[in-house]
Amino acid sequence: MRFDAVYHGHFKTNLHRIEDYPNLSNYVRDLYQMPGIADTVSLWHIKQHYYVSQRTINPTQIVPKGAEPDFARPHDRGRFTLRKTG
Repeated sequence: MRFDAVYHGHFKTNLHRIEDYPNLSNYVRDLYQMPGIADTVSLWHIKQHYYVSQRTINPTQIVPKGAEPDFARPHDRGRFTLRKTG
């Protein structure tokens, strides 16, 4: 949940966001939409923590608005359900 909102920009950990990889993006949304998970995710809190508390990386403590991932958007993980044969 934190990668696109923080790790990608703040830590410069990759060339692309998870959102740029369709299978990973669908998987993250599938996890987020499982019962009880969304209640534990606060992107505002996550961004505040990383961008404000790590002064060696972000001495200005500026928290970018940035695009917020839409974890509630439909995913296509149903295509992986097992089907009985024969």
